[in-house]
Amino acid sequence: MSNHFLTKSVRNDPTSDKLYAQKTEPVTRHRSGKHHKVVRGISLTTLLRTDGDACIPCDFRIYHKDQDGKTENNHFADMLCKAHKRGFNPGCVLSDSWFASLKNLRLIRSPEWKWLTRLRCNRLVNPDGKKNRCLH
Repeated sequence: MSNHFLTKSVRNDPTSDKLYAQKTEPVTRHRSGKHHKVVRGISLTTLLRTDGDACIPCDFRIYHKDQDGKTENNHFADMLCKAHKRGFNPGCVLSDSWFASLKNLRLIRSPEWKWLTRLRCNRLVNPDGKKNRCLH
Protein backbone atom coordinates (compact mmCIF):
# COMPACT_ATOMS: atom_id res chain seq x y z
CA MET A 1 0.00 0.00 0.00
CA SER A 2 1.37 3.37 -0.95
CA ASN A 3 1.56 5.88 1.83
CA HIS A 4 -0.97 8.65 1.13
CA PHE A 5 -3.28 10.33 3.60
CA LEU A 6 -6.83 11.21 2.80
CA THR A 7 -8.56 13.45 5.29
CA LYS A 8 -12.29 13.31 5.09
CA SER A 9 -15.11 14.90 7.00
CA VAL A 10 -17.79 12.31 7.46
CA ARG A 11 -21.10 13.22 8.96
CA ASN A 12 -23.68 10.86 10.32
CA ASP A 13 -26.99 12.64 9.68
CA PRO A 14 -29.72 11.18 11.85
CA THR A 15 -33.13 12.67 11.23
CA SER A 16 -33.72 15.61 13.54
CA ASP A 17 -37.09 14.35 14.76
CA LYS A 18 -35.56 11.53 16.84
CA LEU A 19 -36.19 12.20 20.52
CA TYR A 20 -32.90 10.67 21.69
CA ALA A 21 -30.90 13.02 19.46
CA GLN A 22 -31.62 15.84 21.89
CA LYS A 23 -29.77 14.08 24.71
CA THR A 24 -26.94 12.27 22.92
CA GLU A 25 -23.59 13.90 23.84
CA PRO A 26 -21.78 14.24 20.47
CA VAL A 27 -24.86 15.38 18.53
CA THR A 28 -24.45 18.94 17.27
CA ARG A 29 -26.01 21.14 14.62
CA HIS A 30 -24.17 21.25 11.30
CA ARG A 31 -24.78 21.89 7.64
CA SER A 32 -25.77 18.73 5.80
CA GLY A 33 -24.91 18.26 2.13
CA LYS A 34 -27.42 15.44 2.00
CA HIS A 35 -30.35 17.45 3.38
CA HIS A 36 -29.13 20.88 2.13
CA LYS A 37 -29.90 22.47 5.48
CA VAL A 38 -28.72 22.55 9.10
CA VAL A 39 -29.45 19.26 10.89
CA ARG A 40 -28.59 17.60 14.18
CA GLY A 41 -26.01 14.86 13.80
CA ILE A 42 -22.57 13.53 14.68
CA SER A 43 -19.66 15.16 12.85
CA LEU A 44 -16.67 12.86 12.42
CA THR A 45 -13.32 13.84 10.85
CA THR A 46 -11.19 10.87 9.81
CA LEU A 47 -7.54 10.55 8.76
CA LEU A 48 -7.20 7.63 6.36
CA ARG A 49 -4.24 5.95 4.71
CA THR A 50 -5.02 4.88 1.16
CA ASP A 51 -3.52 3.40 -1.98
CA GLY A 52 -6.47 4.56 -4.06
CA ASP A 53 -8.43 1.34 -3.56
CA ALA A 54 -8.32 0.42 0.12
CA CYS A 55 -8.64 2.97 2.95
CA ILE A 56 -7.33 2.27 6.45
CA PRO A 57 -8.32 4.62 9.30
CA CYS A 58 -5.29 6.02 11.16
CA ASP A 59 -7.07 8.51 13.41
CA PHE A 60 -10.48 10.10 13.90
CA ARG A 61 -12.04 12.89 15.91
CA ILE A 62 -15.61 13.70 16.81
CA TYR A 63 -16.27 17.38 16.32
CA HIS A 64 -18.04 18.76 19.38
CA LYS A 65 -16.77 22.30 19.94
CA ASP A 66 -18.95 22.90 23.00
CA GLN A 67 -17.27 19.96 24.73
CA ASP A 68 -13.58 20.35 23.81
CA GLY A 69 -13.36 23.88 22.35
CA LYS A 70 -11.70 22.63 19.15
CA THR A 71 -12.69 23.40 15.58
CA GLU A 72 -12.56 20.85 12.77
CA ASN A 73 -9.36 22.57 11.61
CA ASN A 74 -7.84 22.10 15.09
CA HIS A 75 -8.65 18.39 14.92
CA PHE A 76 -7.15 18.21 11.41
CA ALA A 77 -3.90 19.77 12.64
CA ASP A 78 -3.78 17.53 15.73
CA MET A 79 -4.23 14.38 13.62
CA LEU A 80 -1.47 15.39 11.19
CA CYS A 81 0.95 16.21 14.03
CA LYS A 82 0.17 12.88 15.71
CA ALA A 83 0.71 11.02 12.42
CA HIS A 84 4.08 12.75 12.01
CA LYS A 85 5.10 11.77 15.56
CA ARG A 86 4.10 8.18 14.80
CA GLY A 87 6.53 8.17 11.87
CA PHE A 88 4.11 8.36 8.97
CA ASN A 89 5.61 9.86 5.84
CA PRO A 90 2.83 10.19 3.26
CA GLY A 91 3.55 10.84 -0.38
CA CYS A 92 0.69 13.32 -0.35
CA VAL A 93 -2.02 14.63 1.99
CA LEU A 94 -5.38 14.90 0.22
CA SER A 95 -8.14 16.90 1.87
CA ASP A 96 -11.46 18.64 1.43
CA SER A 97 -11.27 22.32 0.53
CA TRP A 98 -12.59 22.96 4.05
CA PHE A 99 -9.06 22.21 5.34
CA ALA A 100 -7.24 24.33 2.71
CA SER A 101 -6.38 27.28 4.96
CA LEU A 102 -2.89 28.73 4.69
CA LYS A 103 -2.16 27.61 8.26
CA ASN A 104 -3.09 24.00 7.45
CA LEU A 105 -1.19 23.96 4.15
CA ARG A 106 1.94 25.28 5.91
CA LEU A 107 1.53 22.59 8.57
CA ILE A 108 1.41 19.90 5.88
CA ARG A 109 4.43 21.38 4.13
CA SER A 110 6.53 21.71 7.32
CA PRO A 111 7.67 18.05 7.40
CA GLU A 112 8.22 18.23 3.61
CA TRP A 113 4.88 16.57 2.82
CA LYS A 114 3.00 17.43 -0.34
CA TRP A 115 -0.69 18.32 -0.41
CA LEU A 116 -3.56 18.04 -2.87
CA THR A 117 -6.77 19.93 -2.25
CA ARG A 118 -9.29 22.08 -3.98
CA LEU A 119 -8.63 25.82 -3.70
CA ARG A 120 -11.11 28.64 -4.06
CA CYS A 121 -10.80 30.61 -7.29
CA ASN A 122 -9.73 33.76 -5.42
CA ARG A 123 -6.65 32.11 -3.85
CA LEU A 124 -3.28 33.34 -5.09
CA VAL A 125 -0.71 30.64 -5.79
CA ASN A 126 2.82 30.53 -7.18
CA PRO A 127 2.91 27.29 -9.22
CA ASP A 128 5.89 28.18 -11.41
CA GLY A 129 8.01 30.10 -8.89
CA LYS A 130 7.57 33.42 -10.74
CA LYS A 131 4.75 35.29 -9.01
CA ASN A 132 1.46 34.79 -7.19
CA ARG A 133 -1.59 34.58 -9.41
CA CYS A 134 -5.12 33.21 -9.52
CA LEU A 135 -5.61 29.84 -11.14
CA HIS A 136 -8.63 29.59 -13.43
